[in-house]
Amino acid sequence: MDAIKPIEQLSRLRAALQGNYPVPPEVAAWLLDALADFEGGKQRTLCRSLGLRASGQRSIKSLQAYQQRDVLLLLAFEHSLGADPLAAPWRRCNYLVSAIHKLDRAASRVPQAVAEWEKDMYRALAEIRSSAAAGGPALPRSARQIYAIVKRSTLKGTMPY
Repeated sequence: MDAIKPIEQLSRLRAALQGNYPVPPEVAAWLLDALADFEGGKQRTLCRSLGLRASGQRSIKSLQAYQQRDVLLLLAFEHSLGADPLAAPWRRCNYLVSAIHKLDRAASRVPQAVAEWEKDMYRALAEIRSSAAAGGPALPRSARQIYAIVKRSTLKGTMPY
């Protein structure tokens, strides 16, 4: 017999508590085992002890931070090589890497001597940099990393490439 999934156990616990019913014995055993693992230091978080989040899996807050970073990176990608809207994605990624290095040299401020179409690109990159400094996901450092994010977004259907 397969073990009941943690999310189902949680649903059963909620139903019992909301309906003012006794907690089913297998749900109580699951909860007590998880609490013992957490309190005993076997797991670092209660959600891992309960089996609701695996080791290495990102939290909702972390996923949202990465999504926000990716949205800003895609905005920068869209504004890169604005003079050539048909530029290949790999070429745009390489351009973004050089823009990131320029941003490094400009102490994270939008460089003054840039074309109008580049300003939005630099603003998006500067916002990612600012978020990373506050503990958010880092700004990708290579064309390969940027391309992987662009490709992931393309597969989700959010990019026209």
